[in-house]
Amino acid sequence: MQSFGRDYIIPAPFDPRLMEVVASAVAEAAGRTGVAQKPVADIDDYRAALRARQNPTVSVLSLAYEAAKANPKRVLFAEGEEPNVLRAAIAFKEAGYGTPVLVGREETYDLLKEHGVENPREYEVLNSRNSPLVGRAVDYIYKKHQRHGMLRREVERLVNQDRNYFAAAMLALGKRMR
Repeated sequence: MQSFGRDYIIPAPFDPRLMEVVASAVAEAAGRTGVAQKPVADIDDYRAALRARQNPTVSVLSLAYEAAKANPKRVLFAEGEEPNVLRAAIAFKEAGYGTPVLVGREETYDLLKEHGVENPREYEVLNSRNSPLVGRAVDYIYKKHQRHGMLRREVERLVNQDRNYFAAAMLALGKRMR
């Protein structure tokens, strides 16, 4: 499917993107000029309804997105320095789904800035090497695995060097980690 632009001015009549764009523009103009018998109260809701008609999956996903916005959560992003994870965390925050918590080093703030975030300090970044939560994470994992031959120093090394161990312990400990 082509994108609108200099070489694609007049779209094909059955381009599925037209339904949302044209119908919502006509409804908005009719409401603005007073011609509409039933003016559209919220144009964004109207566009969402049009998208849902076009693809039933959209209506199911829209319900999930709206529920996430209505009840925002803190969500942990274990590999907080990876570009894809950073983009996901930024999209998550900008969409209003909650607060992303990135597990990474201090440089994560610079990476956020490189990805276009104006105020990277609005993001919570936890370093698995020097966070005050490391001790509790080590205690938790060691308590779970000491009877299976894991030494405390091994657990400390894992928590400090592998963000996934630190993040998993944080999730398991839940609110006690704050």
